[in-house]
Amino acid sequence: PLSHPGRLNVSPPFLLFLSLFLLSLAMDRSEGSRPAGDAPGTAVRSFKATWPNLMARMGHYKLAAIDVFLTAYVFSMIRSFGMGGALYSMKAWLWVVPVCCRAWHRLIHFLLSVPVLPSPLLYYKGAFADYFPEMIAREQRERVEMCGHYAQRLLGLASCTPVCITTPDGAQLSGVYFLGNDRGNGTGKPSGPSVIRFNGNGEAWELMDPALVRGYVEQGVNVLLFNYRGVHDSTWPRMGTRG
Repeated sequence: PLSHPGRLNVSPPFLLFLSLFLLSLAMDRSEGSRPAGDAPGTAVRSFKATWPNLMARMGHYKLAAIDVFLTAYVFSMIRSFGMGGALYSMKAWLWVVPVCCRAWHRLIHFLLSVPVLPSPLLYYKGAFADYFPEMIAREQRERVEMCGHYAQRLLGLASCTPVCITTPDGAQLSGVYFLGNDRGNGTGKPSGPSVIRFNGNGEAWELMDPALVRGYVEQGVNVLLFNYRGVHDSTWPRMGTRG
């Protein structure tokens, strides 16, 4: 941003964000996806996922970086030209257009996310559950009971391993992994043909029809089922978790 005409001066907020981002990169020394060890006292296998490369990690911070940059840029424009000059000068389009584009992007993102909100809501276990209407609370209780009941059908299948996948930003996704039968041609091993099933809205892997999974397993195909963030036993990232 230009704090004075004819001289390039990077704003302090942008430098602060860049410093924190570089510090986060330096602190993360893990490489690749790897097992994190079995959870104590349980049969759950835990895995920690990491960013595949630096570009993927930077992409995670892209929108936050844009917001910080635009805020610092607008502040610098107002500081350099004054409120009136920043709004009515010929240079106004330099910040009005980017800010409007970002606001429009946020609105579209929100509208697209509305259809997927019911899944975390139906399985919500947080402190605000006591304030939900009775209709939603009753639906939550029914779904949790169904998950506990029907999950035993899947967990009873052969070659079944409960898993917990920790995402790079700290969310923990509950799931289950089925190893396919050995039918030759590389089947019957983790490196064999595999299917990752993504749930529909309002679904949990515990409610999956065992016949569907059994059909894949019998053909030698490995199957991974998991729940999205906030669905049943899957959690959201905790505040302060390093991504």
